[in-house]
This record gives sequence, C-alpha cells and structure tokens, in this order.
Amino acid sequence: MPFYLYQAKLSSKAREHILHNSTKFDEVMKQSVAAFGGELVKCFLTAAGGDPIGFLIFEDDIRARAWSLYYGTQDGVQSSNIQRLLETDELNEIHGIVHKSRDRAEAHR
Repeated sequence: MPFYLYQAKLSSKAREHILHNSTKFDEVMKQSVAAFGGELVKCFLTAAGGDPIGFLIFEDDIRARAWSLYYGTQDGVQSSNIQRLLETDELNEIHGIVHKSRDRAEAHR
C-alpha cells in the first residue's frame, strides 16, 4: 500500500487544544485514518508553527483524498493536504529517465 505525506493548517485554538491533549490526539488520528481504511504511521506537530504533518498508508489515492477532505471539515482545521510519496520502483524509474535524458542532452552539445 502506498505511503502518503499529510499536512494541515490549524487555527490557534485547535493547535492549543492538541498541545494540551497530545496523547489523545494520536489516538483520534489513528481512529480517523482507520475509518477510511488507512493506517497512521506517525504524526508530528511542526516546530515552525505547531501544525500537524504525518505519514499515512492508504490502499489508494481515492481513500487518501477522501480522508483528507473529511479531516479538512473538522473544527479548527483551516486546510488539509495529502500527497502520495513515490515508491522505490518509481524513484528508480525517475533516476533512469534523468540519466538517459542527461546523456542525450550532453551528446548534442
């Protein structure tokens, strides 16, 4: 199952609530993600602003985006974004394309 990077922006009131209930926050996030067929790998609050960022696993993009849309409707959530992380075979394919393209470009110099 693919891994996803999740980021949100919270109101100051929501951020303060999470900081005062941090152990409960992890459990609520796990349950929320599981309700959409996913798994919470790890969630953090950023040092810069205290907004959540996390790594999740979902079966597919549809379930991941559905969860993100749902989470974005929660009280105090100002924005919710999720993106699929590239898998190893995809990264290897990109690496190959870059090298082939670079070689072709250098051959035309």
